[in-house]
Amino acid sequence: MREVLRSRLEVLGPVTSAELARPLGLETASASEALAALEGEGFVVRGRFRTGAGADGPDEWCERGLLARIHRRTLKSLRRQIKPVSAAEFTSFLLQWQGLGAERRQGPESLRLALERLEGCTAPASAWESVVLPARISDFSPAMLDQVLASGEWLWKRAEPFAGQGGGRLAANTPIGLLRREYWHHWPMSPGRMEAFSFGARKIFEVLREDGADFFLGLVRNTGMLRSQVEMALGELAAGGLVTSDSFTGMRALITRADKRPRFGSLRARMSGVQAGGRWSALPAPAADEVNEEDRVRYLAEAMVRRYGIVFRALLARDRGLPPWRAWLRVYRRMEARGELRGGRFVGGFSGEQFAAPAAVEELRAMRRRNDFASRIRISSGDPANLTGVLSPRRIPSQPARWIRYESGEPRMEAEQDAAAGERG
Repeated sequence: MREVLRSRLEVLGPVTSAELARPLGLETASASEALAALEGEGFVVRGRFRTGAGADGPDEWCERGLLARIHRRTLKSLRRQIKPVSAAEFTSFLLQWQGLGAERRQGPESLRLALERLEGCTAPASAWESVVLPARISDFSPAMLDQVLASGEWLWKRAEPFAGQGGGRLAANTPIGLLRREYWHHWPMSPGRMEAFSFGARKIFEVLREDGADFFLGLVRNTGMLRSQVEMALGELAAGGLVTSDSFTGMRALITRADKRPRFGSLRARMSGVQAGGRWSALPAPAADEVNEEDRVRYLAEAMVRRYGIVFRALLARDRGLPPWRAWLRVYRRMEARGELRGGRFVGGFSGEQFAAPAAVEELRAMRRRNDFASRIRISSGDPANLTGVLSPRRIPSQPARWIRYESGEPRMEAEQDAAAGERG
């Protein structure tokens, strides 16, 4: 019986034990027993393979080699269904995907969705609350970001690898990223040499690393340093990507000019100064054996799909310190094989393989049906969605105070007077 079923399985494709037993006049239980023996040999695979096979339906069986052939043909068929769009059309899609369309979202949950799509993105420290998040959330307020960070799910950190040797200062144009606290160590980091930092910065860092997170006033008390010295040390460590705080208030206070800061001890200082930033935490570089490289690449690959919806090699060129493209390809091909991604030629004019989230494919098709690529969208050039130089020939540098106007996906940098008029409007 086992050999008879083996010969039929080689040509039938996915089939249930009842469908296999009925033409042969066999009992379903007997067929299931023989199929289990074939499964033990590795000849057949059990699962639910056909469209419409519900989770509560009977198991289906398919010869392993035949299932692999069906799977390969299915992937090829799905790839042939894709009609590529131009770079300008993809830019229009990407702006919509990142929540920069005409209809902005509202509420704390919208902020969490925006952070998921912006995880690991680089933007000047001052741009996050002034242009990046308000462009995506109509009712955004700094308190919303502080609340999300205080929950412990997210943290702020210097986003790019640190190019200096130490002794820098946190400034409004320091590149900052918002990362999931659980996975922050997966992102590129290269802090300066510890001996190049000032004595006060090294002392603060050692206290935080050995004793754990502490409040600003606790650091003043435990180190015996002046408040101004602790503040300067924290700014230096934050600029090096070595510390973070429980809310964005600490970052906000550190990038404020000295002549604009409230006097220590005043009510305004207690509400908005460095001491109002909650606990400060050290972010030491993890040991080599603490981060599994395969897990790291997989997490970063998934984060890029959330960020762009559609990923290809050119999109990742501006993020420094990332794994090589060949490492991403292994992850994306496995995700495509599991049905988590779609492969194909989605954007014309770019070489190499391309992959997309199923939701992104549906959104791209919906935009094509609605002819939605002709939208007009205005963003700050400091926004992470500024991919000029990648999706368009001319690169517009990141300057939060300057604006880019997209018309049908084509960028045009606004003149200063146009930008000022837009701000007044």
